[in-house]
Amino acid sequence: MALKWPDKDPQAIKDYGLDWAALLAAGETITDSTWAIAPTGELTATDESILGSVAIVWLSGGVSGTAYAATNTVTTSRGMSDQRTVAIKAKEQ
Repeated sequence: MALKWPDKDPQAIKDYGLDWAALLAAGETITDSTWAIAPTGELTATDESILGSVAIVWLSGGVSGTAYAATNTVTTSRGMSDQRTVAIKAKEQ
């Protein structure tokens, strides 16, 4: 897992994004984006959206000192599907 987001305070509700521009051909768009958080039950995806080539997730909660993996799966307008995982750690700030 080479991708990493900055640490997140467990009390904060913040948005994070993953830019898929390098994957998309000219005129191609992201038509679907889903997020899965592991381990489950502590850090929660509260909202998901797409803004151009960026898949966005809003995260809340988490237990300080715990590392999580946020996995994004996208489907594009030409039918391609891909997945990337980003590491994020909850940390009191």
